[in-house]
Amino acid sequence: MDTTTVVLWMIGICCVMLVMIIFARHVKILGRVLINSILGIIGLSIGNLLMGYIGIQVGVNMITILTIGFLGFPGFVALYAIKAIL
Repeated sequence: MDTTTVVLWMIGICCVMLVMIIFARHVKILGRVLINSILGIIGLSIGNLLMGYIGIQVGVNMITILTIGFLGFPGFVALYAIKAIL
């Protein structure tokens, strides 16, 4: 690699780090939603496995995953409560 390529990579990395510092709060919120969504997928899978015996299953799709991602555990409970009522 020549000097120009190394300098461009260094500038690019610095720019990415600067953007991450500026948007750190938003990245933190996005990370929390991502973690909640992953845990929501696992929770929905286990919930469907357990609640399937009584006929209550919630579909695993983008809307339900994002609902759990933004609302967390209360969103998980709300999805199953709505499904049980309807």
